[in-house]
Amino acid sequence: MKKRSVGLGLELVASFSIAILILAICIVPSSLGAGYPEAPITMVVPYGPGGVDRDIRAMAPTLGKILGQPLVIENRAGAGSSIGTYYVVQAKPDGYTLLFAAGTALNLVPLMTDLPYKFDDLIPIASTSSQIQMLAVSANTPWKTVRDLIEYGKKNPVKIGISGFGTSVHICGEILAHASNIKFAFVPYKSIMEAITAVIGGHIEGVISMPQTVIPQVKGGKLRVITVFSSERFPFLSEAPTIKEARIPFEMEAGKTWFGIFAPKGTPPPICDKWSEAVRKAINDKEVLSSFEKMATIAEFQNQKEFKASLEKQLAMYQRVIDKMGLKKK
Repeated sequence: MKKRSVGLGLELVASFSIAILILAICIVPSSLGAGYPEAPITMVVPYGPGGVDRDIRAMAPTLGKILGQPLVIENRAGAGSSIGTYYVVQAKPDGYTLLFAAGTALNLVPLMTDLPYKFDDLIPIASTSSQIQMLAVSANTPWKTVRDLIEYGKKNPVKIGISGFGTSVHICGEILAHASNIKFAFVPYKSIMEAITAVIGGHIEGVISMPQTVIPQVKGGKLRVITVFSSERFPFLSEAPTIKEARIPFEMEAGKTWFGIFAPKGTPPPICDKWSEAVRKAINDKEVLSSFEKMATIAEFQNQKEFKASLEKQLAMYQRVIDKMGLKKK
């Protein structure tokens, strides 16, 4: 009888332990991030100041109010966004170190450069906006259209400033050169503002960048946009002609860049969900929308599932274009 009692007791203990384990598995995930955030959040921007970071800086006060903790914006520029991106990839997945970047930091740059991270190493939490790339030249040059620059490029070297090798601006330039049967000498800069300064100073012929950095220089009479990489004119600079109007074959999807917030792989879903909802609310805030309009930024929210799907679709497009043009990793 004693042996049977001992055996029965062990069975009860084992059953109880399994029940506790199952209960823990069910309860712990839902409780992760319940008190989040309890401290300031570092938002890494893998680009130089004065460009892309202006979007998240415009949103930061509103996001801070929604989340109950301030955002600390930290620029970690260099190597086509890979330095700052890898810093966040390596960060603890607790929601206190996040990335604000172009989707191309994950779905394009790793295709063009050997890096220690890949697309799935970060979680796309939510998109905040989108931008269309533009090709601009100094206002002192005679080039009025992209075809003027192409004709010049058939007999002369053309240097184009970009924010880094393997970035969306670089790919736009490669597609344009391939379609026009000419060659561009791409000059990478640590920040796009350095490239813009080089164009204005006459050190390079052109720069490919986004409206938020180009338009202020256009309004100041220093730059001229000779093409927008889109099938439709950009609403905040409607006088600028499109690549479609120039009748140059172009992969239009390559001209659009998504921006959003990313978290290290392993970040608890409740934290990601909290951020996605915070971004949705912030994007609909009147002050944020007003700031975006002043910067020529198009607000465009996508939740985690939608954002990831958009980036995966674009990744497939980039891979197809890269293979077609025979571009090699560096």
